[in-house]
Amino acid sequence: MFKLLAKKISNSLRNIAGMGAINESNISKAAEDIRRALIDADVSLSVIDSFINRVKQQAIGTDKIRGITHGHQFTQIVHDELIKTLSHPQKHLKILQKKPMVIALAGLQGAGKTTTCIKLALWLKSNHNLTVKVASVDCHRPAAIDQLEHTAQKENIDFIDTRSFHDALNMAQGALKAARHAHADVLIIDMAGRHQIDQKLMSEAKGIVTQGNVDQVLFVIDSMLGQSAADIAKAFHDALPLSGIILTKMDADAKGGAALSASHITQLPILFVGTGEKTQDLAAFDPERIASRILDMGDIVSLVEQAKKHISEKDAKKTAQKIQSGQFDFNDFLSQLQQINNMGGIMSILERLPGAASLPQKALDMIDEKEFKRTEAAILSMTPHERAFPEHMKHPSRIQRVSQGSGVQETELKKILKKFEKMRKTMKNFSPSKMQKMMSQFQNQMK
Repeated sequence: MFKLLAKKISNSLRNIAGMGAINESNISKAAEDIRRALIDADVSLSVIDSFINRVKQQAIGTDKIRGITHGHQFTQIVHDELIKTLSHPQKHLKILQKKPMVIALAGLQGAGKTTTCIKLALWLKSNHNLTVKVASVDCHRPAAIDQLEHTAQKENIDFIDTRSFHDALNMAQGALKAARHAHADVLIIDMAGRHQIDQKLMSEAKGIVTQGNVDQVLFVIDSMLGQSAADIAKAFHDALPLSGIILTKMDADAKGGAALSASHITQLPILFVGTGEKTQDLAAFDPERIASRILDMGDIVSLVEQAKKHISEKDAKKTAQKIQSGQFDFNDFLSQLQQINNMGGIMSILERLPGAASLPQKALDMIDEKEFKRTEAAILSMTPHERAFPEHMKHPSRIQRVSQGSGVQETELKKILKKFEKMRKTMKNFSPSKMQKMMSQFQNQMK
């Protein structure tokens, strides 16, 4: 997310940090570098001009703060103005007392509305303990209803079948009646999408919103669209009473233009971002975290939140004890690999660390996500005894059997075993006293 944009902006900020003094000339130079980076990221020109003007005014008109370098002060100004660009007075989805609260999802076909429908239902269930029902009102694509039903069943979300109705409005009204009958807290309606904006789509959507008792209309938009995303959002907002925006596919190498432009142009809040392909990969939008990632400051908060979600304190303590005692085995290694996978993979974790955009491409190219999968497959092909006693995996016949069972070449399997043994020895040498010494050194550096 924002990898290229973060790299370009952090380079600009690094250049200004190296200057002894900051004046109007080098502020303008840095601002122009940032402007070019934002243009390359497909941010709307009106948003860029407004943002750059505010940064320059703040930087030129601000007195130097004692004890803080010019570069850090300028970075803070850019950070604060990014937050302003991304922010909106309404920070969260409004949870109404009315039952059922009806939420309609609008957007172009391919934006990820159907998946977002399930993601939002799961988010409302887990974060607000609400009973949620979902329904498709797409009378043009029967496959859309099938897709929603299949995903809903898979995730244990209540699905309302609207196939017996012949038009979108009747579908919406039928779904509302069923949700009321079931005393559901929330009904999420997945409206039909199109490959482009057309009058028929808008008229149908208007009818559903005005006559289907819809309380909130959320606009789902693909963050990969870049600058055109803001124009599409504005067209929908002109036709429908949109309440907020959900940005999808933010885990992909999106340029970032949609995130920086959509809210500013429509004056609507970005409420959620899709952060992955899994149904639980939906996060409440946080302008401060996004600004920090754009400036290559990382997003440690979300990393910690994800770790808490996927790694229990009990498991973490158990693993730490086994590492210290030298009893770390393949079962523990498998557990760690699965935890990394649940957190989005190693690249997803790296991207949220400060300075990630500055990592050399050569180093990143050496990280092979597929190697983690092959390692997992190899461990799963071992017997319980072999997992518990890694030293027994040195026998050639065991290596041959695991290789055949997992599909991992014998030469690669031997490398995996060698890496594991090296890691195990390194971990064993990390005694509690050494860890304490490292922490003390780190704390001294932070003073």
